[in-house]
Amino acid sequence: MLEQALLVLMLAGAAPVADATKHTEKIAQVKAGRLQEAKASWWGFDKADSTKCLQEALDSGVKKLVVDNVGSDWVIGPIGVPSNVEVIFADGVVVRAKKGEFRKKTDKLFNIEGQANVTLRGEGKVLLVMNKSDYQNPDLYQPGGHRHTVNIFNSQNVLVQNLTLMSSGGDGVYVGSSGTGEGAKNVTLDRLICEDHHRLAIAVTGAENLLLKDCKFNHAKGTAPECGIDYEPNYPRFALVGCVAVNCDFDGNAVAGVTINLHQLDATSKPSSLTFTNCRIRGNPAGVRIVSTGSATPQGAGKIEFIDCTIADNDQSVVISEHRVSNLQLVFRNCVIDNRKSKTEAMTISSGHPQDITGLRIEGLTVIDDDASRAPIKFISRFGNGIVDAVASGVRVRTSAGVESPFDGAAFLKTSAPSPEAKAFQTLPLELKSLRPVAEQGKTAGQRIRFREKVDFLQWARAGQKIHIKFTNKPVHRYEGKPYRAPLEVVVWCPTRTQVDKFGIPFDDIAEYTLAAAETGVYRFEIDARMQTVSIETDAPGQAVTPAAESLYLFGCSGQLYFHVPAAVKQIKIEAGGSPSENSSVFLLDPKGKEVDSGVRLDGSKILEYIRPDASRAEVWSIKFTASKLFLRVAAPLLPLFSSDPANLLVPTSSPSSSLRTEKSAPQAAMRNWEAVIRQWSLHWGKGVAGCGSTVAAWHDEMSVRTLRSMLPE
Repeated sequence: MLEQALLVLMLAGAAPVADATKHTEKIAQVKAGRLQEAKASWWGFDKADSTKCLQEALDSGVKKLVVDNVGSDWVIGPIGVPSNVEVIFADGVVVRAKKGEFRKKTDKLFNIEGQANVTLRGEGKVLLVMNKSDYQNPDLYQPGGHRHTVNIFNSQNVLVQNLTLMSSGGDGVYVGSSGTGEGAKNVTLDRLICEDHHRLAIAVTGAENLLLKDCKFNHAKGTAPECGIDYEPNYPRFALVGCVAVNCDFDGNAVAGVTINLHQLDATSKPSSLTFTNCRIRGNPAGVRIVSTGSATPQGAGKIEFIDCTIADNDQSVVISEHRVSNLQLVFRNCVIDNRKSKTEAMTISSGHPQDITGLRIEGLTVIDDDASRAPIKFISRFGNGIVDAVASGVRVRTSAGVESPFDGAAFLKTSAPSPEAKAFQTLPLELKSLRPVAEQGKTAGQRIRFREKVDFLQWARAGQKIHIKFTNKPVHRYEGKPYRAPLEVVVWCPTRTQVDKFGIPFDDIAEYTLAAAETGVYRFEIDARMQTVSIETDAPGQAVTPAAESLYLFGCSGQLYFHVPAAVKQIKIEAGGSPSENSSVFLLDPKGKEVDSGVRLDGSKILEYIRPDASRAEVWSIKFTASKLFLRVAAPLLPLFSSDPANLLVPTSSPSSSLRTEKSAPQAAMRNWEAVIRQWSLHWGKGVAGCGSTVAAWHDEMSVRTLRSMLPE
């Protein structure tokens, strides 16, 4: 019976090992250069592991290697593909990643690195499949998203054709260039199906002359960025030049169909040129996302084009944000956006940078939408920026019933022009040595307020004083890898502007820090929360947060922040900015807690402002907020300082009125002024904001003439 079973397996082509000795002569002819074509099975076949056989066949120097159909899967570990070889996969061949291999997070199924003149081509139906779900087991594999099916890196003249690539632990195809070498040039991907990859269906991090033809890049899901294609150059020298996609699909991916992220462009970059022609982008949370935060390339103008494309059934159809490359055109010509399943306008254009958006050309766009309340195109401004040097023509909206209406592109561009008032918004630089606490006792607060990206935390301390501060890393993303899991960096600067310490806030954890002050003055904690968030908690007085960049970025939280308005300052102006699809609401409150201005469900910016009828006294004002993504700027002459509680205010030494500086009785006048502010605030605030009365009373009781005098200039 056993002999019969073995015979059946052999007849079915399932012999565990193919004997290579009978092909010794042919292998010798290949090595001698007399035979230019060979079959991979000449070097043997092992049903359990054919890595050695296939690698030896590739390394033999043969010009054309046929991976023949031996009746069983070619089970292999990582394979390196050399130069000057054409690899033909016969009809019906399945190449399968061996379980338990690919232990390094950078292991690839087929690695074409630093090579030239390489072809991987399938005849008929050919499947290259990996073990996506297994790679997420930390007990077996190093965590990472770079176990690609086909890796083309710093290689030239590469053709990958007529293959189905499935279920990698990274990308279906990776095309990239390093900062040195020849880069990736003259690469063609033809009739590929890239399906169910953990990171991206295809990643392009630097390429020149890349053609994608009749390909499908679908259903990427697992770890960021989770897109059909992500064009994102890693080095400015090798950007994206001559990248063309023709008749390709980008469907059903977990985040976006097409992402274009140009953040590395500089003076050394060639002008970017990307074209999508007759492509379909369907069923993704975001159809097309375009971000360009690099600088203009002096070598000439670049262009991103979508021509005769269909963008349909996405939660968001086209999102253009942070377009700062002034000589890069964004072109949509004769495209159709089926926006009926979308939650937003067909095309949203926004920027979180003062620079205006240039080079937009929308020509012949048809939007299918049954929601008459929304326009086909929406511009969301922050910092007063606008759309300039643009075209919006031939835009029309069609309903499911076939009723069409034109869109006034000229009127849209006129209303989207830069705002002179917002452009004139100016902030005041800080002089830290002039700041002092308003109270001797502070209050623990702010632990629920989350700051993102770069923020400075300021803490006044007396020489010899020890202050305990709690920094909490509250994650936004829980992906693997250094950008997400690495500790948040904090650099500590003393009042004399010398770095005195440096530490990290662990991922999803707390860093308890003790400031041992060697000097009297304001210590600055320079925090980079990156893509996560940080919360700060201490009971010491004289604390505040201030933007480390253009604005203070609050994320995923609600709360209240307080700021000081000096005497003689009549106009209060605070710019509050939201984010598209992640709106925030902000309310400007006077010293009595009365709302005087607001921005509700902001997706762009609004300037909250108020003219004080009586500016003779210094006051404590505040903002209440509910933030998804909220950006705050404070206009001069107010200082860009926000405190978590009135008792924690950090104010100028000369507060509350600059005119007091020239009066002989300045300290006494300032003291009387602040006593009045405190009494007024404590009497009225509890009536305006529920639940704050006890806080105010406690804070007021702690204030004393001695405390007030301690904050005034000597």
